[in-house]
Amino acid sequence: MVRLIAGFGGFLGRKHDGHPGPKTLWEGLQRVQMFALGVAAAKAAYASDG
Repeated sequence: MVRLIAGFGGFLGRKHDGHPGPKTLWEGLQRVQMFALGVAAAKAAYASDG
C-alpha cells in the first residue's frame, strides 16, 4: 500500500531506487485525498440529479 500511495507522489519503484521518502508519501496522500473528494462530489452530484 505504501508503494501504491508513493506512486501517486511520483515514486517510480525501480530496482535500485530504495524506499520512498516522506515527501513522496505526502504528495501521494494529497493526491489520494483529492481523488476521494472528487469521487464523493461526483457521487453526490449523481444522487441529486435524479
